[in-house]
Amino acid sequence: MNYTNSEISVKINDYNIKMQVDTGSQVTIIPKNFWELMSKPKLQKCYLRLKQFDGTVIKVLGEFEATLETESKMNIVRIIVADCTKNHGLIGMDVLNINATKLVNSIEPLVHGRLINYKANILLKNGVQPTYFEA
Repeated sequence: MNYTNSEISVKINDYNIKMQVDTGSQVTIIPKNFWELMSKPKLQKCYLRLKQFDGTVIKVLGEFEATLETESKMNIVRIIVADCTKNHGLIGMDVLNINATKLVNSIEPLVHGRLINYKANILLKNGVQPTYFEA
C-alpha cells in the first residue's frame, strides 16, 4: 500500500486493477472503463443509491460478484460499476470489514491446489484390496 495516497494494486477476477482505499465509502466501486477491461462481467441490478461526499448522485450501471485478491488475502465481494471513466476504483468499508464467512483464505496461496518440490511416498500394506470411493 502506498500510504501517501492510499492506492493499492489488487486483482479482481484475475485482472490487475488500481484501487484507492476509501474508509468514507460504504461500498467497493469501479468505473465503467475497468469493467469493460475485465470483459464486462454480467451485471445484476444495483438497488443502492450512491452519493459522492458532496451529495452528487453517482450513476450506477449495476453490480457483480467477484474474487478480490490483495497481497494478504482473497475474498468474494460485491463490486458496483459506476457509469464514469476514472484511473482507479474504490475499496470501501464492505471489503475492509469483510465478514469472516466470506473469507476464502488469508494465507499465502497454499490452497490453490499447487504443491511444488515435494515427493510423495505412499506405503501400501501387503494383501489389502484396492477400494474405489466416489468423490
